[in-house]
Amino acid sequence: MKVLDLYKNREKYIETQIERSRQKFGYCKVSMNDVLNYVIRIKKYNKLKMMGSLQTPLICLGTRNGREVDLFRLGIHHPLIAGLIAKTEFVRKGFHSVCDPLLFLGRSDAEAIDDNSVIGVEINSMAKREDIWIGSFDEMPKSWEEKFGVIYSNSFDHSQDPHKTAKEWIRIAKNNALLIFAFSDLAPTVSDPVGNIELADVLNLFPGELLYFSKAGSFCNYNEVIILLKKQ
Repeated sequence: MKVLDLYKNREKYIETQIERSRQKFGYCKVSMNDVLNYVIRIKKYNKLKMMGSLQTPLICLGTRNGREVDLFRLGIHHPLIAGLIAKTEFVRKGFHSVCDPLLFLGRSDAEAIDDNSVIGVEINSMAKREDIWIGSFDEMPKSWEEKFGVIYSNSFDHSQDPHKTAKEWIRIAKNNALLIFAFSDLAPTVSDPVGNIELADVLNLFPGELLYFSKAGSFCNYNEVIILLKKQ
């Protein structure tokens, strides 16, 4: 893993991340087919092995326009709609579907999190809606301590400090939470200051049991990891 030490000034880092989000706000790199694959694996490793609700809050970190939050919520709680979206999905500056008007159904409230909640975190205020908390994914609410049983992100490369970010993600995770971590191995850039990430880096940052790894396995060719987190 290589980190570009560009942002001594926190405000400059946040400004850069917000601007990058604005530039690519409509672009979602997560396919519903990715989500359905994750949901199958979540159910496999979830001790309850339930066919309906997983009965634990799920959070998407660095969610941009929030589409991935909708995909996870529908994939878990509304599988028939999720199936329609998966079958009608197409790629045009990110993943879209002719069934996207259904994405809003059953959105959660980020201010009232319960076991069925699926919410997101995004630094760009353009994403503001009831199920998305606006702020940095390395400085989240104190009340979220050990709150979430599933954490998803493909945005770790946007971290200012990967060790600080990992510590914060672990803080909000329950013990034995599942971390679904999608990443590329591209070199770092000004807007993506963490790059050249390898599987060993992920396992060093997030202690636990490796349940799944796929090299370039997502529909946008991200590497995929699922870790059963063990909090120390």
